[in-house]
Amino acid sequence: MKCKKAEKLISRSFDRVLKPREEEELLKHLKECPLCRQKQEEYKNILGILGEQKFPDPKPYFWTRLEPKLKRETSYDSWLTWEKWGLRAIPVSLLFLVLFASLIMVFVPSEQKELSNAEILLQNQNPFVETLPLLEEGRVENENIHLIFTSINGENGARRYFP
Repeated sequence: MKCKKAEKLISRSFDRVLKPREEEELLKHLKECPLCRQKQEEYKNILGILGEQKFPDPKPYFWTRLEPKLKRETSYDSWLTWEKWGLRAIPVSLLFLVLFASLIMVFVPSEQKELSNAEILLQNQNPFVETLPLLEEGRVENENIHLIFTSINGENGARRYFP
């Protein structure tokens, strides 16, 4: 037996709550360990000193003031129970939410939608094919767009159009 367990058993032995098997183990350990015997003597001295002291009587109406406070604390106990269960329910509910969302994503078929220009670029398709008819119309706005596109493809580092 380790000294830590023996110390716990020594403390419990003063309250006389040891089982016969635990008591035998403690006695065996106390025969072998001088440190634990010293602890047992110290505990006996402490209990002897405490037993000799006379504690004062409580003030008048102590119990009448204490009982309402105890009743209020029991009402808080029910709230604390709900709070503990609520705190445990948060991770569980989040887990169910994630599972539900993943099941929806897996089992609900996705519809084909029209791709935006950014998505076309991400798929390595050429967006200039769609803009070519707009640029060939010859309107002023389209010419400005044409100038912008040509400046991007130009070799000038400033990326400006110079005629």
